[in-house]
Amino acid sequence: MSKSKEEALAPSQETSEERPQFQEIERKFLVESLPENLEQYPHKEVVQGYLAITEDGTEVRLRQKGSKYFQTVKSGSGKTRFDQRLKLLGSNLAHFGKRQKEKE
Repeated sequence: MSKSKEEALAPSQETSEERPQFQEIERKFLVESLPENLEQYPHKEVVQGYLAITEDGTEVRLRQKGSKYFQTVKSGSGKTRFDQRLKLLGSNLAHFGKRQKEKE
């Protein structure tokens, strides 16, 4: 049984900075080889997991990028999709990155 986008989103009391929904163009690139000395460049570790993927292709994702946390809902299909992101406060998500790493 498929859940609607509203049902897939769990209500949170600690959300802030809701970004308006916008349309994005999905792009994928094939990397033939990694550059030498890749670790010398500035970077942030990204940890993410999917909470729901519905039959119509709507995805609900949690992502930790550095010390920031986001909930993203992507909907639509093809090269152009809609994307809505909420910046979350990390107090309820501090265990998220640890749990994701344990699964690897």
